[in-house]
Amino acid sequence: MIKIIGISSSPRDGATDFGVKKSLEEANKFHDIKTEIVYLRNRELNYCIHCDACIKNNSKYCLVHKENNEDLYNKFFKNKSLCV
Repeated sequence: MIKIIGISSSPRDGATDFGVKKSLEEANKFHDIKTEIVYLRNRELNYCIHCDACIKNNSKYCLVHKENNEDLYNKFFKNKSLCV
């Protein structure tokens, strides 16, 4: 099965959300494809500062910024997902 994650970073439910939702609806028409939409609005996402702490400690998550976004990261790491 293929999993497609649609990502919307729009601050409101507008044209971007509409486009992502429509794309996922079309993908759902195919057999053996599962889709999910992820909204980045109202999430604290910090920029990578290239400190390499994650690499040195073999971590999938940032060890410097404590954003509590592990649920978001797990969506990408749990399954090898295709993001649109």
